[in-house]
Amino acid sequence: MTQKIKLNPNICYMIGAHSCRECSDNSSIEMSSKEESFLESFIKIAIGLGVEPSKLLVSKSQRPTLYTVKFYNSRMRKFFDTSFRRLEHIFKHANIYTASYLAGMFDACGGVDERGIYLYGPGSRNILLMEKLGFHTSLTTKVRIRNAESFITFIREHSLRMRSIVHLPGNERDLC
Repeated sequence: MTQKIKLNPNICYMIGAHSCRECSDNSSIEMSSKEESFLESFIKIAIGLGVEPSKLLVSKSQRPTLYTVKFYNSRMRKFFDTSFRRLEHIFKHANIYTASYLAGMFDACGGVDERGIYLYGPGSRNILLMEKLGFHTSLTTKVRIRNAESFITFIREHSLRMRSIVHLPGNERDLC
């Protein structure tokens, strides 16, 4: 008998990271990054959720260097899709689940440049969710977060990328 998937901060992180991806495959879950350390966290979370290490497909593409971790799990993908359809209900409060979701989204498709914090391609539902939570955005070629300090404070304990940018101690996600 398989164990039922329940929401926890690590699942919410993976849902957030996956929400920025457009996968053509109906059962794959994947994350791409220019830095291997972000994918290591994704791999540890996936293994912690019962994905066999042999089922994880890791690839590296050149020009630009991009690392990708992908696995197939139709049950988990269905759970992710259901959670994403209920996005406004699940992540309506500013709590640890929502912080983990936004951190996963930032790690997968966000960054910092000379103009501030941005997300690239988060989708209109994610933008609306951020606005409802009080993180105001402006849309250019990237979605800019106007109140960056509030956003950083909210996700920094859950985001690997934010920890490396802000230089906080402990760049490992707590998987316990």
